[in-house]
Amino acid sequence: MSSRRRILLAFLCFSALLVCSNLPGMADPAVPASEAAAIDRETGILISYLRLGDMSLPRPRGDPPAVSQEEALRRAREFLERVGVEPRAPWVLTEARYQDAGTIAFYTFLWRKYFHGLRLPAWIDVVIDADSGEVESYILQDDPVLVPLTPRVGAAEAIKRVAEHQGYRRWIVRKVELIVSYEPPYPGPQVLAWWIELINPDARTLSESEVLARVNAQTGVVISAAMPASASPIDPDSRSRLAEKAAANDDALPKLDLEAIAKGPIPPTIFELAQRKGTRRRR
Repeated sequence: MSSRRRILLAFLCFSALLVCSNLPGMADPAVPASEAAAIDRETGILISYLRLGDMSLPRPRGDPPAVSQEEALRRAREFLERVGVEPRAPWVLTEARYQDAGTIAFYTFLWRKYFHGLRLPAWIDVVIDADSGEVESYILQDDPVLVPLTPRVGAAEAIKRVAEHQGYRRWIVRKVELIVSYEPPYPGPQVLAWWIELINPDARTLSESEVLARVNAQTGVVISAAMPASASPIDPDSRSRLAEKAAANDDALPKLDLEAIAKGPIPPTIFELAQRKGTRRRR
């Protein structure tokens, strides 16, 4: 957490949930569980919530799941509204994913915050049980920007450095974004970086097929490079199709408004907005 926010941790059991007992979709009393929550001391905003169900009890499963993705998203939004964290613009829903983990199926919804194409150090993550519709977990991160936002290394150069770092002869750009990241990893100092996902059409093994990398946008240094968790083997047919697209790398470059980013102002954080509202009330 940033030094600006001092966190009050409250570990709560299902019979004495002080903060979240009136929120929709939380903690079915019929299923013994413990719950943990973290609250921002300055604003009272709920920062995180985790429901730890009793894994010794069998949980009902539906196939297909009892709760649709649309209903799960509605419940996630309702929950966020109740805790005072509404992901409106400049927040963007960037991920809506269904997973079957065997003993539980769930939906994960991820919102990120953007400013003229720049991804800010902010996200909202909500996990909904796909059978009960309960909120299983929630995390809010929304830090102020503390670094200059003018890159010295462009996206094309950053992509080239990642390809050279990996030894790729050719590559397909799957994704590239300018982001405010942390190095060392959070809660280390902030850094302006390029977030780059490349596919290697010449890969012979899974470990060579894809890379997810961060490049320092001021120095051009490759900060990190690893295979994405979602990587999958590339069959010969798809490899040839990908090779045909290798010349279209420039089309994947982000559409950024660097001039607008440099001028600002950066959107306030959820915590800053809450403090402003509190100041106005006191007046």
